[in-house]
Amino acid sequence: VHKRIFNVPMWFGDFFWSKQRHRYYEGKLHARETSFHVAPAAKAEIAARTKRDVAFLQEAGLMDYSLVVSYHALPLAKLDVARAVYSGTSDGGAQPYVGTNAKQVLVCYVGIIDYLQDWNWKKEVAQCIKFAECNKATVPPQAYGDRFATFVSDKFVDDCAAA
Repeated sequence: VHKRIFNVPMWFGDFFWSKQRHRYYEGKLHARETSFHVAPAAKAEIAARTKRDVAFLQEAGLMDYSLVVSYHALPLAKLDVARAVYSGTSDGGAQPYVGTNAKQVLVCYVGIIDYLQDWNWKKEVAQCIKFAECNKATVPPQAYGDRFATFVSDKFVDDCAAA
């Protein structure tokens, strides 16, 4: 794992970034702006399950996790096919979340992934070093989880009909 804190040229802005770093950052900006359209009940369930899972991660003192979403749009004419294909493929009943708008069937799977890290003295030092960084990831598990749960809730727009 390459730690940014030890990469001194990164302290001075994006001038010294590699092409890969620029592409990574552009992807993060795109992900930040992307929203997912679901039915109101799906948004409520995603928020509730996220809060439940985040509470577990907070209690365990873990941080550095991410949202993963698989999102598929199919023509509305394929609604019956989508129902047949996606039925019975869930983790206990809720997923996938299937909704419709005027033109499409929208199929959505949601999860939490990433390399979970303990909050320890190294993270505390990194938090101090990054004191001027806005929206930093190096925050204690309680703050990290609260911010993550709000972020997840905000990513989903409840403007679809349930399918």
